Amino acid sequence: MKNVGIFLIALIGMTLFSCTPQKTNNKTASKKTVKFITGKTIENVLDLSSKKKKIVFIDFYIDACAPCRLMDQEVFTNESVHRFYNKNFVNFKVDAIDFDYVNLALKYKVQEYPTLVFLDDKGNVLHRHYGAASAVKLLELGKIVMDSQVM
Repeated sequence: MKNVGIFLIALIGMTLFSCTPQKTNNKTASKKTVKFITGKTIENVLDLSSKKKKIVFIDFYIDACAPCRLMDQEVFTNESVHRFYNKNFVNFKVDAIDFDYVNLALKYKVQEYPTLVFLDDKGNVLHRHYGAASAVKLLELGKIVMDSQVM
């Protein structure tokens, strides 16, 4: 019984340690990435899109989504991706289960995470992609949408 108690204490300790936020080194914290607008309404984003004459790119995600986190860490930080998307799109990151954005996710038929949606400045869907995309795929999607649209 004593060994079970020691095992449980060790297990709890390992669990607490693994859940403790780890300090990020400065290289990771300053890593360049796609610059997303957050906390705004779709109307604000569409207005900005119209003013800048750029297509809207929306990343619908949820916190529990491993592929979403992978895209944040690996794809949106890819140099070619962040340069291309920051230059050519109004980028909007939406937590699809946030109370303020549930109706937006329904409107744009978000069925899985991530869902990547490209809109014109009126809010019309130009292209939708379900699931994660590699850096190469995301660049390809952006170029296809830009080639099909004149803003």
